[in-house]
Parts: sequence; structure tokens; C-alpha cells
Amino acid sequence: MKNSRVPSPEKAVQLFLEYLTVEKGLAPNTISAYSQDLAKFTQYLNQKKLFLSKIQEHEITFFIRQLSRRGLSPKTIARCLSSLKSFFRWMVLEGYLKKNPAASFSAPKAWKSLPEFLTVEEVEKLLRQPDLKTPVGLRDRALLELMYATGLRVSEVIELRVDDLRFDEGFLICRGKGNKERIVPVGQTALFHV
Repeated sequence: MKNSRVPSPEKAVQLFLEYLTVEKGLAPNTISAYSQDLAKFTQYLNQKKLFLSKIQEHEITFFIRQLSRRGLSPKTIARCLSSLKSFFRWMVLEGYLKKNPAASFSAPKAWKSLPEFLTVEEVEKLLRQPDLKTPVGLRDRALLELMYATGLRVSEVIELRVDDLRFDEGFLICRGKGNKERIVPVGQTALFHV
């Protein structure tokens, strides 16, 4: 092992999150999810007075059971387990551990829920909410029209720049997850409000 001294759970998590940010270039929301998941695990380790160097499979099993008893959904538990697997894989790569204690775990089956959608009446009611006599109302209406017309995520809309909109051509350039660019058509109604 290149590093004989295993850092504290808090320090290891901090280093791992820096690695995900700097070297992997993950999105802030993804980093936040890892941070929340690993904070739960760090809290568990501190409660049990456990060290990262001593973690074995059964400790991870107990942790997962604790999450389940707390009423977390299978989807949340699966994400947390995925975070742990990545974290311990990194610990091995960095030479802090010889073996990934989470490697043999498979995620619990989570039902894929169908996305919920608004009815036409609900969309119309939503679009009528902004006060078009105020600058804030005009802005809100433009954002709502843009999301409705394109299906963009809120996080994608707030990252748009003016030069991303191609009014004459009727499309915009969106940078989504992983900073990947895509061209999205935009209808005339949305363009009018923008």
C-alpha cells in the first residue's frame, strides 16, 4: 500500500469529493448526493467508533439495514450503496485499503417509477400565474414557457446564456449532465416570451 496511514472518515470523504470534483469533473448536484450519502456513513462509523481501515462487509450490511429501518426508499439506499462502492474503490486505488469491503454488494431492486406529468389544464393554470405587468413576472413566464416547450430541467434552464438561444433558427444549445451539449428545438410561443 502506498499510504500506510488511513485518514479519518471525514478527511477521506473530503479527499474523495475533491477527487470527484477535480479529476472526474462531476456535476455539483452529483457531488452533493455523494456528500450526503457519505455523511450518513461517516455518522454511522462515528456512532459505532469504527475506523475505515477496519471496515468489513458485515459493517456495511449493518449500515444498509439501519438505512432501511429508518424508512429510506430502496432507490435512496441503492444510491447510498453505489456511493459507498465508489468511495471504497477510490480508497483502494489510493492505497489506503487493500480490499474494497463494498465490492460484493449489489443494489436493491428499485422500481422505476413513471414520471408524473401535468394535465393541459394544470399547465395553463401554471402559465397564467406570473404577473406579466412586472419584470419578474415576464421573466417567470419566459422560464415556464421555455421549460414547457423544451422539457429542459430547471438546472439546465438556469445555466442557459443569451448566446445559447438561436431565435432565427428556432433552437437553443443546452449543456446538460456531464457538460454535454445538445441542440433543442424551441417553439414560437416560447421564443416570443423569451
